[in-house]
Amino acid sequence: MNIVQHKIFTPPKHLQPYIRFYWTLDLNGSGVVDQTFWMYARRYPRLVVQHYDGSSAVTNANGYLPVSYLGGLNLTPYACGIHPCAKIMGASFYPHTLRRFFGFDVVDMVDELPDLTNFAPEWWVASMVEETDENRKLAKLSEFFTSRLLHAAPRDSAIQTGWEKISQFPASCNIMSLAKDFGISPRQLERRFKLTIGYSPKQFLRVSRFEIALAELKARIDPKISDIAYRLGYADQSHLIREFKEFSGHTPTRYLSTGKFYEENGAFIVK
Repeated sequence: MNIVQHKIFTPPKHLQPYIRFYWTLDLNGSGVVDQTFWMYARRYPRLVVQHYDGSSAVTNANGYLPVSYLGGLNLTPYACGIHPCAKIMGASFYPHTLRRFFGFDVVDMVDELPDLTNFAPEWWVASMVEETDENRKLAKLSEFFTSRLLHAAPRDSAIQTGWEKISQFPASCNIMSLAKDFGISPRQLERRFKLTIGYSPKQFLRVSRFEIALAELKARIDPKISDIAYRLGYADQSHLIREFKEFSGHTPTRYLSTGKFYEENGAFIVK
C-alpha cells in the first residue's frame, strides 16, 4: 500500500514574483522496491531537497541524485527510481528566476540536475535534510531565497514579458512578432531567452503547448485529441501525438492508460 502526502505552500509576498509555490511530498509506502517516477518535459524550473533517512532517495541511470539539486528544465523525458518512504521538499520557480537568483547561464542547465551545493553552502543543505519541522524548513527556504534576492542578477524585463506571452497564448504567439515588439532581432531574442530561461523561444512555446495538452488530457476536459490539437495550434492530430511522445516518451493513449498513484505538473509515480 502506498500513502502519499502532497502539500502546497504560498511563499512570502516579496518572493512571489519569483517562486510559484513551495511543495512537500512524503511517501509512506510499505514496499522495499523503488517506485518508478516519470519526468516529462517542463517549463518551470525547481529546487529539490530529497532524502530517506539522510541519504538520497532518488536514482536515475547514472546512480543516486544529489540530496539537493536544481531541476525541472528537461526537454528529454526520463524515468527514475524513488524510495517508497522518500521525503521531498522543493520550490517551483518562474522561468526567469534561476538567472536572477543564481546568476548562471540557464541554457547550461537544460537536461541537467546540478547539485545545489554548487550554489549554496553544504551546511545549509545538510540543515534542510536534518530539519524535521515543516514550518522551520519553509522558513529556511524563504531565508535562503531572500538572501539570493539581495544579490540578484539584473532582470531582463523583455524576456520575462516574452515567456509570459508565450505561456498565455501558445497557439497564436509569433516569435518573429515578439522580437519586433521588443525592438530586437529574432537571433538576439533567442540568445537572451536561452541565457535567462534555458530554452529558445520556440522550445519554450513547444513545451508550453505540450504542458497545456497534458493538463487537458489529465483533466479529461476534452478527450478528442483532434480538438485539443486544433485549439492549441498544432498542424493536426498527428503533430500533437508526435510532440507529445517526444516530450513524454508516451503517446497520449499510453499516458491515459498508465496507472498512477501520484501525479503533478508533468511527473507521476507509476502504480
